[in-house]
Amino acid sequence: MGLLLLGLAAAWALLSTPEAPQAGAAGAAYVLLAVGLVAGFLLGTHDPATPGLLVLAGALVVLMLAWPQPVSGEAMTAPLGYMNANAALVLCAAAGAVVATSGRPMAWRGAAAGISLAAAVACATQDAQAAALAAVLLAGWSVTRHLGPTVLWAVVAAVLLLVPVLLTVAWAAGLLPRPRLLVSALSEERFDLWSEAWDLLLREPVTGIGPGRFSEESPTGADPDLAWAHSYVLQTGAELGFVGLGLLALLVGWASFALGRQAVLLGILLLPASVDYVLHFGGVLLALSMVVGGALSAPRVERQAPGAPP
Repeated sequence: MGLLLLGLAAAWALLSTPEAPQAGAAGAAYVLLAVGLVAGFLLGTHDPATPGLLVLAGALVVLMLAWPQPVSGEAMTAPLGYMNANAALVLCAAAGAVVATSGRPMAWRGAAAGISLAAAVACATQDAQAAALAAVLLAGWSVTRHLGPTVLWAVVAAVLLLVPVLLTVAWAAGLLPRPRLLVSALSEERFDLWSEAWDLLLREPVTGIGPGRFSEESPTGADPDLAWAHSYVLQTGAELGFVGLGLLALLVGWASFALGRQAVLLGILLLPASVDYVLHFGGVLLALSMVVGGALSAPRVERQAPGAPP
């Protein structure tokens, strides 16, 4: 089902407004998600720890090859060309460590939590607040995910997935006043971008304005760093319309259902993308989808260590 939804989303990106400047890139992004998802699942079927460890190792290698630029403090910096995208890659690396310890003894999970906290510190020092918060949540979840009923974690996952989206949409539509604390932390321009994306969605509700046209239509988008809506939901809505949004909702819903009690992982990984454009980087897309693919395979082949919790 997931691959079918990704295929439909790719087709819609390509065919809804084929003349759009980035229609091909938008379709390719969904294909890349499918590749990462399948790779993570197949590798995880062989050994549940493999996809997570590969993402962790791959991210570390990429970051070290670009060292010390990733910690330079510059907004546009290697390896991905954007500081917050680098932070999202660090978050995916920590998530890879967490997925690799599924079904392992608590000592292993504690080590994964330590990696997540280190990732939180690294992101915080680079002023990537959303990724830092997500990494802290990841650390807490990594050592508590075996506790409590599945329905509890389903509620937590729903909160993580829905609340950031509903709040950004409410602010974009003018249904809620802009909180001063968040405006100071995220910038006035980011709230303006959300509002502009919402207006563009209402202008072209079915097909959207087309991939790559947000920066052309947005009054705030003249700055290269502000050429995106800084929200994966509002960006999708503005450029692919309600049809694209519906496919995205179905895809996230399917992944959440398939992950079961591990759906919290998806909510944590998508948290930075609710307030930034980190999903427009292929490296982040591939790492995220491989981690999720590995998490999807883990319950089927989990090899319990002696004394490990279920």
